[in-house]
Amino acid sequence: MENNRQQTTALIIKERLKRIRTAMQQQLLDAVILPTGDPHISEYPSEHWRTREWISGFTGSAGTVVITQDVALLWTDGRYYIQASQQLEDTTIELQRGADPDCPKISDWLCDNLEAGNKIGYDGRQITVDSAQNIRTTLKKKNIELLLDVDPVAGVWDQRPALPDAAAFVHEPQFCALSVSEKLKQVRIKMKDDGATHYLISSLDAVAWLLNIRGSDIPYTPLVLAYVIVSMDNVTCLIDTAKCPPAVMAHLSESDVTVHPYSNVGNLLRKLDSSSVLLLDQKRTCAWLHETVAAGCHVTERPDIVQILKSIKSDQEIENIRRCTDRDCATVKEVLLWIDQCLTDNTEISERSVSRQLNLLREKNDNYIGPSFETIAAYGEHAAIIHYAVTAESDVKIKDSGFLLIDTGGQYLDGTTDITRTVACGTLTDQQRRDYTLVLKGHIALCRAVFLEGTCGPHLDILARGVLNKEGLNYNYGTGHSIGYCLGVHEGPHGISNSSNMIALKPGMLVTNEPGVYREGSHGIRIENTLLVCEHSETEFGKFLAFEILSYCPIDMRPVMEELLTDDEKAWLENYHAETAKKFD
Repeated sequence: MENNRQQTTALIIKERLKRIRTAMQQQLLDAVILPTGDPHISEYPSEHWRTREWISGFTGSAGTVVITQDVALLWTDGRYYIQASQQLEDTTIELQRGADPDCPKISDWLCDNLEAGNKIGYDGRQITVDSAQNIRTTLKKKNIELLLDVDPVAGVWDQRPALPDAAAFVHEPQFCALSVSEKLKQVRIKMKDDGATHYLISSLDAVAWLLNIRGSDIPYTPLVLAYVIVSMDNVTCLIDTAKCPPAVMAHLSESDVTVHPYSNVGNLLRKLDSSSVLLLDQKRTCAWLHETVAAGCHVTERPDIVQILKSIKSDQEIENIRRCTDRDCATVKEVLLWIDQCLTDNTEISERSVSRQLNLLREKNDNYIGPSFETIAAYGEHAAIIHYAVTAESDVKIKDSGFLLIDTGGQYLDGTTDITRTVACGTLTDQQRRDYTLVLKGHIALCRAVFLEGTCGPHLDILARGVLNKEGLNYNYGTGHSIGYCLGVHEGPHGISNSSNMIALKPGMLVTNEPGVYREGSHGIRIENTLLVCEHSETEFGKFLAFEILSYCPIDMRPVMEELLTDDEKAWLENYHAETAKKFD
């Protein structure tokens, strides 16, 4: 059935490619680019903006499609190689493994495969200022033009979904440490330091945090479609008023926020004159908005002010997050016990039933809004697909052997959660047990880290990854990402990865710890907890930081090869499970 479904999808994709190539000929375009993203550069765009998914059938959260008259290619990262190769089968779209050293960058590939004078269409609402500038710089070497006023799927995507229209709501004071006016005071101090008269906020998580509002316009993330423009004496929120019930309008009015229609953002930016200095983040602002700014206005490109401010959680937020994470971990523990009982009783369960059970139990929790991402319940070889999503066709029964990987999280009014556990379902091979133990050792190594103030995530990534690297193993993603507060489960600006994200870790920041091993066709293993950066000590050599574990939920010890653990690692595990037991007493 799964094969039949893929064959049907492939035929649909081929027809869409044919239609888009006809449209390209009519518009005199030699190539088009369809990325992942919306005008707010959201990780999970609404259905209206999923042009890359529509044209390719690839459903991962990261990827870019390039189409010429002769070929179509999809670039994605290491998390999605297996998934993409399966979903692109028979579509004629070729997979480009973007994280591989020998994989060309999109702009380089275009230069190598197009001719001087060719034109490329790209929707400027779906690309950042930074990315557009980088692509143009490369293309200019061969006199290839990048047009940012093109919607490649306009007139081609029939019945394209409308923009979401759900109502926003106020994030009440008991969940917010600071009022809007208190946050604006912090923002304006930073604006003054940068010499800015105006500050454009495009990222939806930044808008929601600053205005203490939430919504449901973006999948898995309680955000509302809006922009904000801050000056030294006023604040303008650009949002469809239909989304704003009386309570939201009253809240914004009390906060001295003026409301304009969402579509009016370009008009306001065009009104800025030569006396204006507009601050924006070129990595978080779409190119279309940047090009809309009045020609006389001076633009200052700096890292987004709000992203830095909201990354450091307040004492009140941290206490809320602790309680929220405890509730969520209790739910996950209950599901783990349920799985064990079902396997013991020979009660049939499947990937979908595990996912349903998690959702049903979470709904009973206080302050619950919804999942923070699509639950990954992946058994056997499915777990090797790092971001596997079960469907009716792919669902499999969980047997009395191998691993079940569960990666899951929730959105709550008092926090956002993310946790992964890998469960032994019965008989395991020596390789599976060894892989599991090495992942656990890497996880413990990062949890136990003590590091000097000013240390950045990439400095710490090797602590977890290095344990696996020594054994010739690796995983194709960063070891950890930051987490929002009733916002995105993946947020910036910091993280723990082997990339160039050199943002210093500071007390109050949240980050995940999730090393793994993935063997295609066999199994996948990941163990994930959420950590809080906290102060550790101060000596004559400086201030030192460490991690406080927030996620207390049993780690399956049945697969562990104890002979591979050190005494310190055994002591850590004993203490972790003792603390876990206290949480549930």
